[in-house]
Amino acid sequence: MFTTEQLADRWYDKREVQNLAGKYVTSLLIKREGAIFDDFWAKRDDVCLSFNDGSYVGEDAVRGYYAAVVENTAKKSAFIRDLFPDKLGSLSEEELFGVGQLRAMPITTPVIELAEDGKTAKGIWHMQGSDNDVTIYGPLSYWTLGFLCIDFIKEGEDWKLWHVLHADDIRNPMGENWTDPQTHSPAEGFEALSEISLPPYSVKKENFTGYSAARPFT
Repeated sequence: MFTTEQLADRWYDKREVQNLAGKYVTSLLIKREGAIFDDFWAKRDDVCLSFNDGSYVGEDAVRGYYAAVVENTAKKSAFIRDLFPDKLGSLSEEELFGVGQLRAMPITTPVIELAEDGKTAKGIWHMQGSDNDVTIYGPLSYWTLGFLCIDFIKEGEDWKLWHVLHADDIRNPMGENWTDPQTHSPAEGFEALSEISLPPYSVKKENFTGYSAARPFT
């Protein structure tokens, strides 16, 4: 049984956890990957950032992922500037950063559980977003539907991200059949974007199976 004061503290902790998840996805939206780790992640050796097909484990690996995203964003921005020199040629690198790219991950329906000792928590959110990007296949807009799953840990008085899983049910270009993905060919003039990549996973494994017509109900 919790006292009234303990219940109030637990309500506050759950609010802080939910706000932290919101700050995380908002930082992805406004292209602040370069600050995400220092702002929001726990300073622990076992932090982990995971996607459907693999995980980045440890501080160096997670930092390396975000650093690569920042580098890729800058390269794409420069590429778009070269496509539209009259409109974008006068912009500084800072003003140009992220132009033409929009990764929206609105999260809803939070389910949050706070440990009895108030030192850790876990939450799951449903995500219905879109990723508008320039790729080797030309400009593409993707539907992204799935879940954001987070373990949180308290460091001092502050809640931090501990383990994060982006579990995508759907990641498919808009206007295409989700259950029968199309094959895209590289677009003429976009070959330079083939150099853009992310670091290899620390652990390559299937963390989550995306939706398909043949997948058992999950």
